[in-house]
Amino acid sequence: MQEPLKIAFQRRVVVLPLSNILPMRQVPPTTKQTLKYKRILASIGEVGIVEPLVLAPRRDNAEPHMLVDGHLRYAALEELGATTAPCLIANDDEGFTYNVSVRSWP
Repeated sequence: MQEPLKIAFQRRVVVLPLSNILPMRQVPPTTKQTLKYKRILASIGEVGIVEPLVLAPRRDNAEPHMLVDGHLRYAALEELGATTAPCLIANDDEGFTYNVSVRSWP
């Protein structure tokens, strides 16, 4: 018998201050000049966040959440002057991007 699938994220979206989210990498200025980034920026400006940021779980209440996926969305939110973001909290502290795993699903 197969093991049941493990849920990758907590079941609800939470809204967190951007100041409580720690990006794992910086978005370089050259990336901010790309069409992809400009589209993300325009989309968020017009309709808001469609896909929440993905955060690793915190180990204690003193540290910020680590941003696992959504660095371009995070940078766009900052550029637009947002102070909060909708987020999904991962159930595992994994170092891979969940979206890449989903896109590569057979």
